[in-house]
Amino acid sequence: CHPRRAHPAGDLDRRAAPADQCAQGSDELVGPRPALPEEAAAFDEELCARFALRPGVTGLWQVEARSNANFTAYRRLDLHYLANRSLRLDVQILRDRLVLNAANQATEVPKTAT
Repeated sequence: CHPRRAHPAGDLDRRAAPADQCAQGSDELVGPRPALPEEAAAFDEELCARFALRPGVTGLWQVEARSNANFTAYRRLDLHYLANRSLRLDVQILRDRLVLNAANQATEVPKTAT
């Protein structure tokens, strides 16, 4: 397995704005979560198929398993995305991501000036 983003500049790339990442062609808007090199080293052949796709700025893992960040959930969701990839699924993931972002912003406590 050879992840597409296993390079030292990856951290800088991940901090770039999502629109910049898509415009530069380094990421898709929706896709599998970028794998760290140490994660990719443990992938079996089935999971290595995820490297046929560019990583996503957001994806199924980010909306479905954010609070359950274990490898089993990561693997299951990536394989589900690979097997069921479609415009409809991408739109559903984007919609869910927007809902999550709105909910997170609604629960944030505003900072007071000191």
